[in-house]
Amino acid sequence: MAFLAKRSGVLDGVCITGGEPTLYDDLVDLLYDIKSMGLLIKLDTNGTNPSMLKKIVEKGLVDYIAMDVKSSMERYGIAVGISDYNTAAIEESIRYIMECGIQYEFRTTLVKGIHTYDDMRGIVSLISGAKEYFLQSYKDNDSTIEKKAVFIDNRVHTLNCSEFSKEELLEFLDIARNKVKSAKLRGIDIYYS
Repeated sequence: MAFLAKRSGVLDGVCITGGEPTLYDDLVDLLYDIKSMGLLIKLDTNGTNPSMLKKIVEKGLVDYIAMDVKSSMERYGIAVGISDYNTAAIEESIRYIMECGIQYEFRTTLVKGIHTYDDMRGIVSLISGAKEYFLQSYKDNDSTIEKKAVFIDNRVHTLNCSEFSKEELLEFLDIARNKVKSAKLRGIDIYYS
């Protein structure tokens, strides 16, 4: 709070990100304190705690919500590395965000080895009619883990993770544009109108 107070009149807003910020019981108090300074608040969430989302929206403590949608509901467990992952909270958060009246966006980081075109069809069916959807590309670099071990059906599976080509990303974008109002590539150096 001291950091924000020193920048009074300079900053317009704060992004609350994580880990997952909705896991903290004192999030409401933090947001109250930030709001009392006259700052706008953007919340980055994975959607796993819809009750906290509802609480902060109903109290007027957030101005913008950005939610990561990791994959299609059928294959969410693969994307998060948890076998038989229950997506009920994710689905509830998506519905609530789309209906609550707060500005929002959904986003997916696409990883070759995890995502398929069918996953994209599943995601955009779930967020059909969304105002903003951003596709982000996984980035290969020296510090990135290229193999991801996930536990599915009582077995460890190794996924080889890599970047999609620009052409493949454009195919994902075309699928998304069929169901959402605005779908864009973020952080990708290609022109596409």
